[in-house]
Amino acid sequence: MFRLFCIHLLLLSFLATASPARCDDVVRERVAGILERMHHPEFNERRTAYGELILLRGPELQFLVAHIPHDSPEVAWMCVRALEHILQADAEQDGELAERTLEFLSFRENSVGAAAALALIRNGQLRESRATDALLKLGATINYINPLNSLASGGQPVVTAPGTGVGFGPAKIPTTIWIHSDWTGTTEDLWHIRRFAHRQRLLVYLVNGCGVSGNEVMSSAALWLPGLDVEQRGKANFGIIRETEFLPGCTIREAVEHGPAARAGLQQGDRIIEVDEKRIQSFYDLVNYLQNKVPRDVVEATFVREVFEDNMRREVTMKTKVTLGSWRTQTDPHSLLPPPRFQGPEGPSFYTLYDRPPEVPLPEMIQRSVYLR
Repeated sequence: MFRLFCIHLLLLSFLATASPARCDDVVRERVAGILERMHHPEFNERRTAYGELILLRGPELQFLVAHIPHDSPEVAWMCVRALEHILQADAEQDGELAERTLEFLSFRENSVGAAAALALIRNGQLRESRATDALLKLGATINYINPLNSLASGGQPVVTAPGTGVGFGPAKIPTTIWIHSDWTGTTEDLWHIRRFAHRQRLLVYLVNGCGVSGNEVMSSAALWLPGLDVEQRGKANFGIIRETEFLPGCTIREAVEHGPAARAGLQQGDRIIEVDEKRIQSFYDLVNYLQNKVPRDVVEATFVREVFEDNMRREVTMKTKVTLGSWRTQTDPHSLLPPPRFQGPEGPSFYTLYDRPPEVPLPEMIQRSVYLR
């Protein structure tokens, strides 16, 4: 109940800031008239009223959102369908208002809540595509990977189905969102993260100076994304992908090509044990030490490397100077380009090849002899 109350407050705050214009008497009478005709006993009259309902925009839409009837499940359900249509047809403020209203309605424990939740699920691709556009404009970075690439997914294959992803082509799923120090958004803009709600897991990195806290991200999106995790990073980047093991230190699984570590001569298998004479017991010791560093700072890394000499393997301790880089310029070797923009069934190009979702390949035909045995 408390969560529902909080969502209601968020919705009301959005309504208050969505437009300075208030619904005048004409708007109120028009929307009220449409809702009244939605109760008409004649089906054709109700259908005509629904056709007018999906055309509501601006102050009219705000009035509808605030007056969805509670006494008639059928009319409320038709309002949900109208909101879904507006979500699909409008990528700007009205579409966002319709989407956030569906989020609010999805918490109702009745058929209307179920219908709103299904509408959000049906439009998962569209919501993700719009969220990607919005976050990129605000200065965030989103990493997509091929879920079949176990190395890109941390060594664990991601369960997926053919055609997973947004758009067409190879499967692509978002794994991480970077909110950089030059982020131009506000706390209110964090709602875009929960538009990835149909994803099971998502990791958000907050770079120092972005003006966003982990609590704010979790408060805005964790309810919709049970697999959401948030981590803090300093502005400086070391340029490695860590290996998961239990040896003391930070073992490098991969030194990112052209990254700070690779330029300093570090390579796969090296185990960092000290940075600037500070003991490194784990990867997160390295992360914590770099919290107050900035790009172009130079640190001295002490590491252990296995070498083979005279058919013998031994460990050699070495040192190197690493000039730290920026997260903004780092290239993830496993990251794919964002998928093509998906505009949904109301988009102008839905029936063209570019904007259609991928076809799911059918399994190969089994030989008839299998059935004859």
